[in-house]
Amino acid sequence: MDLVGRNGHQSRCFRRNLNSDNVSRKEKLDIIKKLKDTIPGYTAELDKEGNVIRENKKAIDEYMISLEKFNSIS
Repeated sequence: MDLVGRNGHQSRCFRRNLNSDNVSRKEKLDIIKKLKDTIPGYTAELDKEGNVIRENKKAIDEYMISLEKFNSIS
């Protein structure tokens, strides 16, 4: 799997886990930190109950487009 495929898969898994009731608040905070460290402009936060607020899917989409462009010139 290439860089775009790996990062796309990882981002989809992270987003799915962020919206899951089976993932703890601490785990969700760890996921958000990883996404913020990786994706410029990602702004998700959690409310007190652990629900995602202010998720910025656009930042993820732009990141994926950037990876695809990088992959095509590499």
